[in-house]
Amino acid sequence: MRERKVKGDKTQINKDFMVVMASKGEIPDVPEGYQRMADAWLIFEKVIGKESHTGSSLGLPAGNSSTLIKIVKEGLPLKNFKYLSDYMNITLSELARVLCIPDRTLARRRREGRLHADESDRLLRIGILFENAARVLGGRDQAQQWLKTPKKALGGEIPLEYANTEIGAREVEDLLGRIEHGVFS
Repeated sequence: MRERKVKGDKTQINKDFMVVMASKGEIPDVPEGYQRMADAWLIFEKVIGKESHTGSSLGLPAGNSSTLIKIVKEGLPLKNFKYLSDYMNITLSELARVLCIPDRTLARRRREGRLHADESDRLLRIGILFENAARVLGGRDQAQQWLKTPKKALGGEIPLEYANTEIGAREVEDLLGRIEHGVFS
């Protein structure tokens, strides 16, 4: 089991890493474990990966980056906002708070039928972050729970709230990358 020494005989296990490994049914403490983990990942990609693409959590069609940029610049329809809210299992108000969209502004966007480009960009950022969390952690349920639970590596902050700025979202992405690669944080 992976652990590190902290102040003498106390040990601290990287819980996020262990959650990921447990969700895959693997704890790679020997080289053979790495092979089983790779096999589990291939199965996961076959089951989930084919249906998942960048923007799928918002109900966007598969496309390349230039297509996504064009869609975001035009402003996403409000149905994509609702889709992500349902997909992440959070209320519209919670998602609006994460995106820094005040209630009155959200009411205006409902009348207009679409978000502005900057709001669409933030919505896509959170959607991509959620997709990444689901991929790394083994599914939507795990991602939902992980994103709502305070993390020591983020100074005790909740990842979803921490990601309400570009730099905060990058920090959460980096943390997910460390979890994915088994680096202790």
